[in-house]
Parts: sequence; structure tokens; C-alpha cells
Amino acid sequence: MKFQYLTKKQLRERGIEKEIKKNESLVFDFMPRILGHQFMANPILSRQLFRERPVDGTFSLEQDGYTQLGLKYLKQKQITPALECYKFVLKSQTGFGDFVSSLNGAILLSPKEIQRMNLGGPLEDKLVKEFSNKKIKVTMKDYTHWVDKLRAAYKLCNILDTTDFSNFPNLCVEIEVFLGMWGYAEDHARQTKDKNLIHRAKLFMPREILDVKWLSKYAEDNWPESSYDRM
Repeated sequence: MKFQYLTKKQLRERGIEKEIKKNESLVFDFMPRILGHQFMANPILSRQLFRERPVDGTFSLEQDGYTQLGLKYLKQKQITPALECYKFVLKSQTGFGDFVSSLNGAILLSPKEIQRMNLGGPLEDKLVKEFSNKKIKVTMKDYTHWVDKLRAAYKLCNILDTTDFSNFPNLCVEIEVFLGMWGYAEDHARQTKDKNLIHRAKLFMPREILDVKWLSKYAEDNWPESSYDRM
């Protein structure tokens, strides 16, 4: 297999090179590919792709709190948790106020439109710089295949969860495990009362890699009202 090293221009190119339905877009459609590739290749990040934020709150918390924690991890050369923080920051940027769905009222989202979006920030800039100094082996074909596979699995998971869970509970849990949806997989496994499935769902859950205490304190110090969301 021939690998393509990213050029300086490609370092800032986001997502995949084809149109996607806005209501099926994923956070990985908006990442610079050099960062998105890390979630595909990193064995820790790839096990928790669609898990919920460990500390939820206001939009400001989701932007500033996770950005500051990510920058803190970068200073400590802890790249994996810094990337996890970045994922939550970008997810907040692209999901707040139905941001994506409202763009131009169109059904499809083009690569050019994604590239023109005002996304990113200091954490993204530093992460891109971090990986630009390394020779990352990546192909557009592999990244596109990975994102499309996640998209199909996420879509099927939503269908099963909302309309047909009782008929295919094991399949729903297996997909949630594949997608890294922590709490959902365990909750649905318990509903089946299948001990082996419950054990598998528990076994798959990795340890928390983010400093939850730091995030909670940051939220309480800067946006006390956000703490009510966690009560």
C-alpha cells in the first residue's frame, strides 16, 4: 500500500473529499485530517469515539473548559487526553444551536463549505503544529472508509435504539461498543439481562482519561450556573 504524507496545505484540510448529508455529519467530518487520523489509529481514543462529555454544562464551559484542559495536557506532553479534549471542543462548535443543519438550508454539505467554516482555535492550532512535525502515514481512502463506516454504524444504532431495540438488543449493544458509547452500551446490556453481554459492555469501558475534578472545579469557578446542570 502506498502512503501519502500530508503537505502543508493538507494539514488544514478537513473531513473527507465528498458531499455528506448534514443530518448525518459527524465530528470527524470537521477535523483536520491529520487530527482525525489520530482517532482512527490511537487504541485509546478509538475505544471512546462517541462517549458523552465527562462534565457537561454551558457552551462556554464546553469551549473554554475543555480547551484549557487540553492546552494543559499539551504542556505536559500528554497528547492523547489533549486530543480527547479537542474532540469535545469541536463537537460543541459544530453542534451548538443546530449549527450544521442551519447552514444555507441545504441538505448536503460540501468539502469546500466545511473548509470555509470558522472552526478551530488555540487547541487545534497547537495540535496541528504538534503533528506537523511528524511523518504521519495516512491515505484519504482509509480515512474516508473509516468515517463512512462510523456514519453507517451510528445511523443504524439510532434506528435500533428508537424503533427496534427489543428485537435486536444484542446487535444494538455490539454497535455501541464498536462506537465507544460508554454508558449506553452498559445500560442497554442490563436491559437484556444477558450476563455475558453485561460483562462485555463493562469490560470494554476504558478508564477515564480526563481530569474530571479539574473540569468540575473550572466550571464552578467560572460559570457557577453550569453546576446546576450536573445536579
